[in-house]
Amino acid sequence: MNATETTRVEIDARIRERPELLHAVEDATDYLTAQATDVPPPTAIDWQFADEDGESIRITLSDSPDTPRSAGRSFWTRWLLNPVSRKMCVLKVWGELLGKRSDVQMARIGQLIAQLNQEITDGGEDVE
Repeated sequence: MNATETTRVEIDARIRERPELLHAVEDATDYLTAQATDVPPPTAIDWQFADEDGESIRITLSDSPDTPRSAGRSFWTRWLLNPVSRKMCVLKVWGELLGKRSDVQMARIGQLIAQLNQEITDGGEDVE
């Protein structure tokens, strides 16, 4: 799956006014989309200043509008300017979104186990 075809990227206009920061955000977005090869990428990546003075930036990753899953964190702007810490920031938020996806799957598995247990109790299924 090509992440760039399915992911909407929003970048705060104030970030776009700072070329060095815009370049860092674009690099971080490219890095994130490169990581999303084995699982569906987020449908939205949103970059906003987290404060009025431009010292921190918030990245929010969201799944499709029909699921309320999203993960977001604020990081110091200087962290995004450093290539190594930039990757760490992106991977942290990506990992949180993947964790929320996993939580949904685990909840569904729990429901199915409960359903199977009820069928066994009712005599409708024999697992042995």
